[in-house]
Amino acid sequence: MILAAGVPWPDDIPVPPFRAYSSPDAFAALLAGAGFADATAHQLSWEHRVDPQEWWAEVYLARVGSSGLVIGRQDTATVARIKGEFDRLIARYAVDDGQVALPAIAILASGTR
Repeated sequence: MILAAGVPWPDDIPVPPFRAYSSPDAFAALLAGAGFADATAHQLSWEHRVDPQEWWAEVYLARVGSSGLVIGRQDTATVARIKGEFDRLIARYAVDDGQVALPAIAILASGTR
């Protein structure tokens, strides 16, 4: 949404560091490389139901995460442009009661030392 609003990502805010390990195989290899035996990883997926306006206010406007930090640095007009992209992108996930059902994915890994 930030890039879609025409806002470049700042050089001083790193992208999330685990993006390179976002597949089960890559994450298991990371654990094995760190000395864990029997490293395994599995992808979990679910729907995160939330009011999109609460999500915007309590995550992005509250400066949570790297996206929240980027948004927090912007002037009012730019925040409004980013919010417009947020609304546009999130609309396809609309469900009952004004909520959205966002697809969520996590990698659950384990190993022994």
